[in-house]
Amino acid sequence: MVSSNFLLAAIAVYVINVIPHSKAASIENRETAYWESSVEDNEFYVQFSPVSRDEAFKRCQSMDMHLAAITSQQKWESVKFWLLLNGFYWGYFWTSGVMELGASSWVWENSRQEVTEFQWAPFQPELINGDAERQCIGFTVELGGWYVFDCDHERLSFICER
Repeated sequence: MVSSNFLLAAIAVYVINVIPHSKAASIENRETAYWESSVEDNEFYVQFSPVSRDEAFKRCQSMDMHLAAITSQQKWESVKFWLLLNGFYWGYFWTSGVMELGASSWVWENSRQEVTEFQWAPFQPELINGDAERQCIGFTVELGGWYVFDCDHERLSFICER
């Protein structure tokens, strides 16, 4: 059996050496928060009240930001860790990942760069059948991965970055 001291030490080593640290964090209330990450020197803003994808896109733009593009494993771990550390492990969040109707690959909408690293949850991606014009990538920390959502009919929380 592993001792609790060993487990705590292992977690501390992981946090210090693997997870990039936040420079600053401000939790304005339980609905919005802001933090800076050492990963790619990004600033993040998160809103926990669910909105449409278009509304999330507009709100990010109004702050001179864009929906987050989770472009690396390190960035994914950093975002997950911050949300977990601050007790925000529930719910789903929009990203800028999108696939237009008829397309064969995912792109980060803000940069139009193809998504090359995926953090899919088990049994994902489960593409939406039917007439969805856009499919979008959202994620959850609680279930540990990315999911496919109909961009035009779902309401999720969101994360902006700059």
